[in-house]
Amino acid sequence: EHINPGVQYPVWQGEIDMESRVSGKLTEAGPIANVILSTLKGELRGLPIRGRGTVNVNPDVIDVAGLTVGSGRSEIRANGKLSQHSQLDWEINIPEASDLIPEASGRLVGQGTVRGPQTQPRINAQLKVDSLHAQQFAVEWLAADLDVDLSYQSKSNVSLVGQGLKAGGQQISQLSITANGTLDVHELETAVTHELGQVKLALQGGLKNELWKGALQNFSVESGDFGNWQL
Repeated sequence: EHINPGVQYPVWQGEIDMESRVSGKLTEAGPIANVILSTLKGELRGLPIRGRGTVNVNPDVIDVAGLTVGSGRSEIRANGKLSQHSQLDWEINIPEASDLIPEASGRLVGQGTVRGPQTQPRINAQLKVDSLHAQQFAVEWLAADLDVDLSYQSKSNVSLVGQGLKAGGQQISQLSITANGTLDVHELETAVTHELGQVKLALQGGLKNELWKGALQNFSVESGDFGNWQL
């Protein structure tokens, strides 16, 4: 009770009350662990925090029951299991990034599911980012929609669009990536606009006998410094 992380990390001043139980062991089949978070409450950096949930880890199953962790208005939730027949749902609702990360700002919301075999699941996720800033990283806005079958037995779809991306001193004003298909037959289209110019790329192909074979459908560069190129 009355834990103050600020004693070790000054930026994380607060007072936390937590009731939990943790147990585990290593076996020949793999690790076994049980984490029960009965209560997490208090204040951190002037924001109310909360949490609860249970996580059971076994060699073949990871069971997550009612896991919720929140700070301020922001909250992350997960419920379900990862196994041979996975049924896991998750949700992220962060209306203000500074609730979780000091000196950050912006909004991030998302949700998704994991279905099927743990080693080759089908992953579905939607994510939206608005005006996100954290140190030298920034995103004006971004939207991602993923429906990916890691067993490669059915068609997958990926869509990612955004603008105003900054990282490592580089800035991308516009970004668009779309991909769909199976491992055997798929296509990819991407367009990137940088301060040096715009690049567009389109590929179509597939993986057969551990070799990728395909065709370049389009490749173009429009740049004031390097001229215009088209293949």
